Amino acid sequence: MRLAAAAIALSGCGRQNFASVDDAAPQTDAQVDVMADADTRLPGLIAWYAMEDSPADGEIADSGGGGHPALCVTGLSCPTQVAGKRGSALAFDGTQYARITYGPWLATSTAYTIAGWIYLDQQIDQVAFAKPWGSDSYDSWGITAWSPGATLGTGTCLETVDGAMNSENVCGPVLPAGQWFHVAGRWTGSAKAMFINGVKAAELLSTPTSLIDTHDAIIGGDENSGSPAYLFHGKVDEVQLYDRALTDAEIAMLAL
Repeated sequence: MRLAAAAIALSGCGRQNFASVDDAAPQTDAQVDVMADADTRLPGLIAWYAMEDSPADGEIADSGGGGHPALCVTGLSCPTQVAGKRGSALAFDGTQYARITYGPWLATSTAYTIAGWIYLDQQIDQVAFAKPWGSDSYDSWGITAWSPGATLGTGTCLETVDGAMNSENVCGPVLPAGQWFHVAGRWTGSAKAMFINGVKAAELLSTPTSLIDTHDAIIGGDENSGSPAYLFHGKVDEVQLYDRALTDAEIAMLAL
């Protein structure tokens, strides 16, 4: 993670969760995934980690139907399933993270949206989810949560790297610990924006294209030079990856 440019703005107010009405509780992971699929999905969805299935089998299921599970890292424990913003979430303790195996479907360099709910256990420098790039400490995209006064920057940011090896950060405010926030990073092909609770917190216009390589994507942290970095301390829920730039209204809908 590096910092070259940043834009900082205040976030909007928090929003409430979807209500769920279903008298028949699901009995299996497969049934849970079907229920997750019935919730909000938008065109262009390429992966959806609803966190409704147990990761005890070493996998975090892709509820979007694309068949792209996130795999717990060998030698580390899987995150713990806990109550989430919507249904269940996964709790990361700063030692665990999961990898999404690279495939061409992840090479979304022309436009994308990365979104999810996060809950910080503590205000430290950490990364919720990221797509590392190269052999150093760059990211094709990453949603970072930097603490006040951090040397790497301040705030909740969409971090990217361009063809000139510049790391560019679009940053909203520092998030307090102990509550849920919906975060989303969007690349339109010309502009990069960071959304907090469905409200655009910061935007950079006329920005260069993000570089994409064959590194796996990460949930619950980042990797620098092939080693784990800025692992997450808190809960993550409803991570969604889109191969297009969602509209402001669509991102606001995900944050309901």
